[in-house]
Amino acid sequence: MRVLEFGPSRLVHDVYPAETVFVATGADSVGTADPSALDFSLRNIPRIRALLGDPAFDAVFVTRFSSQRDALRVATLVRLLANRRILKRGVPAVRIFGDRVLRLGAAAPIILHDPADAPFVPRNALWLWRRAAAIFKRELPLDRWSMFMRTAHEDVPTPRFRRLDRYRSILRKVRPISLGLSRQKERAIPEHAVEKRVDVFFAGSAAANSYLRETGLRELAALRDEGLSIDLAEERLPPDEFYRRCAAARLVWSPAGLGHDSFRHYEAAASSAVPLISRPTIEQYAPFAEGETAIFYDPEQGGLTAAVRRALAQRERLPAMGRAARAHVLAHHTDKARVDRMLAAARRSAD
Repeated sequence: MRVLEFGPSRLVHDVYPAETVFVATGADSVGTADPSALDFSLRNIPRIRALLGDPAFDAVFVTRFSSQRDALRVATLVRLLANRRILKRGVPAVRIFGDRVLRLGAAAPIILHDPADAPFVPRNALWLWRRAAAIFKRELPLDRWSMFMRTAHEDVPTPRFRRLDRYRSILRKVRPISLGLSRQKERAIPEHAVEKRVDVFFAGSAAANSYLRETGLRELAALRDEGLSIDLAEERLPPDEFYRRCAAARLVWSPAGLGHDSFRHYEAAASSAVPLISRPTIEQYAPFAEGETAIFYDPEQGGLTAAVRRALAQRERLPAMGRAARAHVLAHHTDKARVDRMLAAARRSAD
């Protein structure tokens, strides 16, 4: 497939560089040595419009965050001008309007990718959601109608709202997708299992994050006081140190953060540890299986403690579960696996 990719960073291009032309649309997008890549700029608009009309492309892939502010808001433009990193490279004031060129149409089907923490449809991008042939959303609520709450609808969508064809047609195009394991992380994580020396490992701060972290850290501290081997690191660890400590643990605690889906789920599993995850609150793509590739726990008080004790009561099973978790991630949640899934939707829409 030939793909024209728009976004603040490259995803399809990193997996299929020879088949992809990347157009940078993020305010903080960095330059690239690839001569085929383009910054969205006034000078490049004619060329980009020509690419959008080129029948040789099989898909237009767009990464757009649901939390992304409307580029036309005064506050967004002021924040852009105040960004020192941007000023050092020149002010790419046009780049943040990049995806709006799609309002003029495209010859190939548009595949929309939303990897944001936010579980809603942004009001300023409803036009793009309507135009897309398929939409892949990370934080997809179990009741998909919740995506329209306080955006297209002022409150919880009513039965009348849920009957409107213009919104029902959007829901039919939405599919779940994971954050997954980037190519860089995939290469950095050791392939071979190491001796398990720790019962539970967690690295991360509870400050200004999910309430689950605050309550969970208290439970893990109590388990450590009881004599279990609990490895807690509140500081940010270098990647190689983080992966080493994941690999040495039987369980890696991976609670929901600002969103339920977390890079830690996939990093822990790829390190051949068993991810210990709070019960899912979203619709998931290729989810972990309870008792086979992950342990899930209830968020109520004592739920994490009970899950740890149940898992460690059969600790001889955990190494095999860790290997199964790694195989699951490498089969379904690498960048290539995720990109192939999303591009397959473009093939289906073209049939």
